[in-house]
Amino acid sequence: MSRSFFLMCLLFYPDIAVSNLVNKFGSRTDIETRVIELRRQFKTQKVNLITRRSYANALYQLGEMNKAYELHGKFLKASATPEDLLLGANTALALMRLERAEQLFNSLYGHDGFRSQATKGLILVYYHQQNFQKISKLNTDEIPSDLEPLARYLKLFEGQPYQIQWNSQNHIAQVNFVNDIYAPAALPELIVIVNGVEMLLTLDTGGDRLYLDESLAEKAQIRIITDTQSKYAYTGGKVVKEPLGVAHTVQLGNVELRNVPVTIAQWKANGPTTDGVLGTAILKQFLTTIDYKNSKIIFRPRGAQTPIQSISRSREMTSIPFFLASTHLMIAKGQLNDRTKLNFFVDSGLAATMPLVMVEETVSFLRLEKNAIPNQPYYWVSIDKHGLTGMVKGPAQALGNMFVDQNMHTKLGFLLDILISHQYLREFEDWTIDFDSMTFYFPKITS
Repeated sequence: MSRSFFLMCLLFYPDIAVSNLVNKFGSRTDIETRVIELRRQFKTQKVNLITRRSYANALYQLGEMNKAYELHGKFLKASATPEDLLLGANTALALMRLERAEQLFNSLYGHDGFRSQATKGLILVYYHQQNFQKISKLNTDEIPSDLEPLARYLKLFEGQPYQIQWNSQNHIAQVNFVNDIYAPAALPELIVIVNGVEMLLTLDTGGDRLYLDESLAEKAQIRIITDTQSKYAYTGGKVVKEPLGVAHTVQLGNVELRNVPVTIAQWKANGPTTDGVLGTAILKQFLTTIDYKNSKIIFRPRGAQTPIQSISRSREMTSIPFFLASTHLMIAKGQLNDRTKLNFFVDSGLAATMPLVMVEETVSFLRLEKNAIPNQPYYWVSIDKHGLTGMVKGPAQALGNMFVDQNMHTKLGFLLDILISHQYLREFEDWTIDFDSMTFYFPKITS
């Protein structure tokens, strides 16, 4: 198996924040057992605040964000300890309830010993609100080192990012994929016009900001603001310096984005043949449909005026809730073999013939047999069933030892079990990402 199979895997930025929550993680079995016992206590006896906190925290660790948020709201008024505020703020942030998250992080900021954690949370809130100038309110000395490059970038960024200008009366834009998306290890590629320059970009929901090769960024005269350091699977985990800049315009068919954040990389020097990556930060500006059947991506306005029924074409749809971790990681529930409610990172940017990437703890949890890949540091395992909840398919293979970041199973504050990617997603006609309802929509599977 050649290294080219792995060029696009995991566009993880170092400004991905480790969770604010200071949790002592046991195994998944330990946490699930604790949740069962706490749930029993809720049903059979009067519970105190300590039990409620333990239950909410365990639900958060399992990635049961909606349940943790609902439970947390019931006891927060009765007790506002810093730990309570932190749990509520992180849960609200994961569900993109940004006004609530900002309120709780601001309350947390007043507690000695928690200002760094509150500052970290507020940086991410401002990032997702796209109100970058709020960063100036924060004390520079309290910004954690892992988010310092992002905070510096936001502070130096001028004006409102991602300004949308529609060039069609129906406010629908379409961009065709220009390659065979069903070829082995292929990822969707599309033409995007950046500052008037045509660029061939790879679609990757595992990437964050618009990501351009340095040569194309220079050609498009991307204005550089500052820089950061990053590491990726395609660089072999090597840390590289990357300028951060802004594009004046990004044209996506009949819609134009203005004042767009950009990361500039030594992309082509490390193997990829495209000019960069179209990531989640762009997709988040729209109600985005990735239409595999017709080989294109469709952008519609976000908001209640564009209900999901408008894109269903009278089809029955399967709705899958998701939440967001850090700047851009979309997490949904799914199944591996007979284990349900596992946490899947939905990352369409894995350039491999296999649809899954496992963390070590999940391999052990499912008691899977590792198979070495000759002359590579990776291995593969066999899976009998795999897929997002309600969209489960049959046998597949999964890659192991692929993650560049250490401790990915617990790093984000909840259990991350597996990555699922393009080789799985392309088996469906299309899927839609709705950031207003925090829901994926797929055509319902018919037997």
